[in-house]
Amino acid sequence: MKRNASTELFRLLLMFGICLLHSAINPGYSRAWFINITCFCVTAFAFISGYYGTSFRPSKIVRLVGTGSVCALICGRGDISRAWGIYGGYWFLHAYVLMMCLAPLVDGAISRGGGGGAVAVAMPLLAAVFLWGDLPMLPFFCKLNIPVTPGLEAFSGLTLLGAYAAARIYRLYGLERMRFAIILILAPILFVLAALGMNEYQNVVSLLLSAVLFSLFLRIAIPAWVERVVMLMSPSVFAIYLLHQPEIDFEVGIVMSWTDFGCNIYIAYLAAALTVFFLALAVDVPRRVFIWFMRPILDRVYKLLDGCYDSVLIRIDEGLGKIGSGL
Repeated sequence: MKRNASTELFRLLLMFGICLLHSAINPGYSRAWFINITCFCVTAFAFISGYYGTSFRPSKIVRLVGTGSVCALICGRGDISRAWGIYGGYWFLHAYVLMMCLAPLVDGAISRGGGGGAVAVAMPLLAAVFLWGDLPMLPFFCKLNIPVTPGLEAFSGLTLLGAYAAARIYRLYGLERMRFAIILILAPILFVLAALGMNEYQNVVSLLLSAVLFSLFLRIAIPAWVERVVMLMSPSVFAIYLLHQPEIDFEVGIVMSWTDFGCNIYIAYLAAALTVFFLALAVDVPRRVFIWFMRPILDRVYKLLDGCYDSVLIRIDEGLGKIGSGL
């Protein structure tokens, strides 16, 4: 399903929200409630992928890994050893790749379940991620020192996969058609709950906030000139994250500089986020120009790669069939 400009605008705003989140993480210059209300942006990013769905293709993985490698090399100032360390720290990239690898299992299970069966299929995963995984992070339960289950941490592929599965259910039942009045009621309540500390990536409040705001943006009609700008910027959305993540110290430094001159802390957050967002957008231009120039060659390579993958799958399927039938 093709994404529209309103959805791409939402993705751009989410990425800007992540820049805002990272601008406020310095302990001496942070505001807890501000960090809390921007955390959902990560969950919402995966939620959008779940709504539209994603098929596993080797070419998609190569594109993501290639983008991550180029961004790491840029942030490493051309130093390969430093770039390798930066690439290893791209938790969101690795988690997103894992989500893409496991998405076909979720899609297959939900499509076979259908109706109420789809909920029954998805519920164990949703409960594991958004209840079990988040329990040690909740404001009250975190004081009990409940250990975090390995694999269910906030920075994991299962967190993104949980948001993906929830979005598949959301679309299956047509929940994006929720009434506008419901959106107006739920959104402020969910933001307040997030501000109070129910804000982790795998928190159910972050998931609900993602769904409610996504429903809002699906029905927004934007002017044609805004649509052109959005569609021009949107291919850089993932690269913006990868380019700005290793430069968080630089972003925090902007906040410190502005506040040292007596600027309001929230204006400083905004200035830092705007700076790194558009700087990353500009830095990504050469990569996009190179891809555009090389597209005919790259498309052939991707087609060959996917074709080889499909051939291997057919051979494996035939081989297993022969083994199962006793050769």
